[in-house]
Amino acid sequence: TWKEEGHADKFYSAVEELLNKVISGEEIECQNKLIDLCNFIALKYFLNCSVLDLGEIKGNICLRLADKSDKFFVSGKSIDIEQGELVVSDAKNILIKKGLHEPADGVKVTKNTKSALIVIEALPPTNSDKLKNILDEIAQLVEIFCKGKCKYAILNSDKTEYKIDNP
Repeated sequence: TWKEEGHADKFYSAVEELLNKVISGEEIECQNKLIDLCNFIALKYFLNCSVLDLGEIKGNICLRLADKSDKFFVSGKSIDIEQGELVVSDAKNILIKKGLHEPADGVKVTKNTKSALIVIEALPPTNSDKLKNILDEIAQLVEIFCKGKCKYAILNSDKTEYKIDNP
């Protein structure tokens, strides 16, 4: 992990940033029901959780290792990506990188978002059964609070791509 490599002063994962806010008594800004729901799940299960605008995603979702030509922009700033770093991409761009909460420019959820993709980074000790239970919980919460419906796929080293039907 980053902490084991001595980079703890440079990088906190998304859930660590949320936890630091809670511990320090800092208010977590409400953004919208779906992002707030994912922040709740992130804190409850200590998982990185991000929300992307599915309508802005081009082609299939792919879990892959970054190569040296990859570029990633968040809030107008270029974010460093190391070759071999785990990323989620579509046919054109990196959407999110391991540990980062904020999605790439162009796929952030807005008030006009009609369909969303929730990306959860589940690492041990979260096993596939626990992850499926968490995904079922998210689906129930989305239905109750957002009046939406969910379907999910789990990407891993055995299944690295998911075909999506864009809205």
